Amino acid sequence: MERERLWTKDYLLSTLINFLILVNYYLLMVMMTDYACKQYEISLSTAGLTASIFVVGALLSRLFTGAAMEKVGRTRILHLFLILNLLMSLAYFLTAGIAALLLIRILHGISYGAISTAVGTIVSRSVPKSRTGEGIGYYMLSVTLAAAVGPFLGMSLHGSGGFTLLFGVCCGLTAAALAASLFITPQPPETKTASASEQPLRLSSFFEPKAFRVSSFAAAVYFGYSALLAFLTTYTTEAGLASTGRFFFVVYAVAIFVSRPVTGPLFDKKGEAAVLIPAFLSFTVGMALLGFMTDSATLLTAAAFLGFGVGVTQSTGLASAVREAPKERMAVVNSTFYIFLDTAVGLGPFIMGFVLPFIGNSYPHLYCGLALLSLVMTLIYLPLRPKTTPHR
Repeated sequence: MERERLWTKDYLLSTLINFLILVNYYLLMVMMTDYACKQYEISLSTAGLTASIFVVGALLSRLFTGAAMEKVGRTRILHLFLILNLLMSLAYFLTAGIAALLLIRILHGISYGAISTAVGTIVSRSVPKSRTGEGIGYYMLSVTLAAAVGPFLGMSLHGSGGFTLLFGVCCGLTAAALAASLFITPQPPETKTASASEQPLRLSSFFEPKAFRVSSFAAAVYFGYSALLAFLTTYTTEAGLASTGRFFFVVYAVAIFVSRPVTGPLFDKKGEAAVLIPAFLSFTVGMALLGFMTDSATLLTAAAFLGFGVGVTQSTGLASAVREAPKERMAVVNSTFYIFLDTAVGLGPFIMGFVLPFIGNSYPHLYCGLALLSLVMTLIYLPLRPKTTPHR
């Protein structure tokens, strides 16, 4: 029997758009605090708000985008917010103060959240049910590649041409994404009857309950992942491993690339637990290695374990949420899943920053604590894992 087709035009274009928008996101994220400090001579804490307010915008957007797509249509939402994203990328050239910059950042975050939800939904709908894990796994490689390319490109452009060149490249990336979106097959809204569209707003208008279980476990992993984003640079510098630390996310990304062709098909054949349990254990080992890190080899080995754990959890978690929910709820499923992840990444550094003084500001203790938390999460997952066999 011939396998259902995966590499369709809409699938490829959506993956490309996701990559371009994420490069824009990471490129600005790694440089925005430095830009705000130098441009407006403000405190580091205020400058850091330019990064966190972007996440706030993305969260607000994801809350409403899923329901909006069911009424307006996925491609219409995608085009509208790609235009907003381009306008906000251009607006960085015109900022006249920190208040204006914060407004641009939150609007940029809103556009980013809507775009990523829309393209994720288009991909979810275009992937054959029998190849869900494989299809979403390959799509998630665009996230991995962007996480490596974006920061590298941001630091390189800033070093060679300053912020003007950096903002110009951001505009070019979004313009290319907008052009690519015009070739995606128009997708009408899911809600077709007047009575359905006039139903009152409920919690289910914004969230898909069937996605809560797996989204909660994925969010727990991303809570730990936020400690890498927030504290790893400081930790490796204090440990005298700053030069090796630059290669951490390179090894991290390679681990995801190597694992993806295996874990996607394994999910389709054996189900969620066969993939998530090894991913959770890998994440636990990676955090423990960071806690006991003494040399470069241990640091890079931890990167490989953590890359497998985080990358596989994200792709498998979304694939599982998509598989369990009704087809007409794909938009809300994607929105729900990423709201959980964004919330975990947003709250993680704040909560850990509060905890650190109570453990002597010890990063080894922090990462060992996160390893223990991950192990507990794995034990909680075991009785809650799906017992049914995957669709064949």
